[in-house]
Amino acid sequence: MKKNLLFLTLLLSLLLLSCQHECSSEKGDAAHSRADSNSLTIASWNVQTFFDAEIEGTEYEDFRNFAKWSKDKYVKRLGRLCEVMTTLNADVFVFEEIENMAVVQDIANQLCGNAWSHKNNWNYACFAKENTSAIGCAVFSKYELSNLKVHFMDIRVHEKAQPAARPVMQLDVDVDGKLLKLVVNHWKSKSGGELETEIWRDWQEALCVRLADELDAQGAGALVFCGDFNRDIDDFCLIANAGKNVMFRGIGLNGSELKKEFFSPWVDMDRDSGSYYYDGNWERIDHLFISGNLQLSGFCAKAEEPWCFSDSRPNAYKIYSGEGYSDHVPVMCVLTLY
Repeated sequence: MKKNLLFLTLLLSLLLLSCQHECSSEKGDAAHSRADSNSLTIASWNVQTFFDAEIEGTEYEDFRNFAKWSKDKYVKRLGRLCEVMTTLNADVFVFEEIENMAVVQDIANQLCGNAWSHKNNWNYACFAKENTSAIGCAVFSKYELSNLKVHFMDIRVHEKAQPAARPVMQLDVDVDGKLLKLVVNHWKSKSGGELETEIWRDWQEALCVRLADELDAQGAGALVFCGDFNRDIDDFCLIANAGKNVMFRGIGLNGSELKKEFFSPWVDMDRDSGSYYYDGNWERIDHLFISGNLQLSGFCAKAEEPWCFSDSRPNAYKIYSGEGYSDHVPVMCVLTLY
């Protein structure tokens, strides 16, 4: 099913764009309390080209056209996103397709303004993207975030140049003293042809398996690889091995073959649902892959109104009307660390 993977050249760098947004003067107010202090909920959502109203020059064309896009539309869209966050109330939100740090700050400020209790707010956030990219990824958390690292690919072994690719974010989530290693992905889309672009998703898989191998060697207890992988679960290497059902594969820097097994809740679910609806069919391309000292006790695509229609299809954002939310459905899981 998968093609042979070539040697992977990686540029790994630490991006100092990690930020902590505190709504209170004491860090203790940010502590998250629950009946089971070792459990948390994570939601991952591609929020579909979430641009602010300032022109930086890297925006998609429609968002540089003031006849279509405006500050008023942005403010209303911002409010709708924060309403969804409040409704779902996940401990950790992972967003793909956020434009910049200013949007992250606007979300944080809006949430603080709507909060009844600061200690239950998302007091921690981080963001990363390449300087020339239009969009990046962001994380909002009720638990403390730390040790953000951002991993870039630099592939120069093909006739065609590497397309623009979002970097992979790696960070720690401190769940009441237990560390969760969270790795955020937004893989190459199928724009340009599914087969033609598959090689770049293979490279991104190779990057992820190498990161997982390094984290295992460092003694990471709990791993979650999440985000928009632009690859349906059936297009991964599926296995059946003692609670693991998906295998990532790649080549290490020394030329050795690397493998990493994860568990994906999509594998055993009915095929009549998904996280992305295209051409009359559901696709399961937004994932939460788990491994290590944690247990999954719940998972679903949160296909609810108003961000979805009554038939569960995502209520995509439409720039011409300013209505809608995203062309993806948020996926959400409940995890227990041990």
